[in-house]
Amino acid sequence: MLIEYLDAHTDAEARLTPTLAHRYPDLVAEYGAYDWSCPRCRETYEWNALDWDGDTADLPLCPACVRDNDLVTLSGPEPNTQLRTSQD
Repeated sequence: MLIEYLDAHTDAEARLTPTLAHRYPDLVAEYGAYDWSCPRCRETYEWNALDWDGDTADLPLCPACVRDNDLVTLSGPEPNTQLRTSQD
């Protein structure tokens, strides 16, 4: 079903979220993956740049915020930004 979704949205920026990229790393080469992003400091990190075990109940912390003694959880893209076409 995931591949069908990605194939159906080839004209948009449909890519794997960071959590899906961790679960299906073999699909990243073909479909790409969004970066992790921090809602506080706006830093971004490649989907595979962090040491994360894939537990979606325990998402990775932002390394930049941790250095500032702030425990901020990273996230993938918001749903409304995942399907912007090239005309948007």
